Amino acid sequence: MYDLMAMTDRQVLPEDSRVLREAALRGKVYVRWPNDRPWLEQIEGVGDPLRRLQGMKKRGSLASIARGRWIVMPPGASTISQAASPPILLAALLDGRAEWYLGFLSALIEHGLTDIDSETLYVAVRGRPSLGALTAGGRTVRVVRLVRADDWAGVERLRAQGRSFTCRSDIERTLLDTLAHPKMCGPAEIWVRAWGRAASEERLDVGRLFDYVE
Repeated sequence: MYDLMAMTDRQVLPEDSRVLREAALRGKVYVRWPNDRPWLEQIEGVGDPLRRLQGMKKRGSLASIARGRWIVMPPGASTISQAASPPILLAALLDGRAEWYLGFLSALIEHGLTDIDSETLYVAVRGRPSLGALTAGGRTVRVVRLVRADDWAGVERLRAQGRSFTCRSDIERTLLDTLAHPKMCGPAEIWVRAWGRAASEERLDVGRLFDYVE
């Protein structure tokens, strides 16, 4: 649970504290409107839930990541990027708006198949949802819209924090995506070496790889 008394640099009203406490009990690191309206309305003294959330943003205990979506700001965090990891920020940004996964160069980095870093986050979404330009914690989000008629094979649903989950391509799907969308995976030497590293470290499941190809 968040240490509400540690938020000395913020104005945390008693009613705000109840919202933060309930969010923590539910394992939530972000709040979505109107999805979270039912439990917000059950909190004593919260008043109009939407106005409460907007006020909490002004007082610094929540930070807006998109319209109707707020990140809970833990003690000591002054920016969204300090408050949550990139996968959590993407979940807060995209859940309910699209089927998605962290992939391409970002997945190569997450899987440890390259030693480089990137300020840009790369995600895949199924179909063609209307998302517009996206940023997460000050980082640009590049979106690849996939229309393949498969069963979304190779997409892992991972527990990230509390009861929040994120989605990421597994190693085999990540490597196949380097061939399908090489421009989203950095210079060619990066993903060529990634294939070599996955094979040399015996992390590549060849049977699974061929299942995905088929």
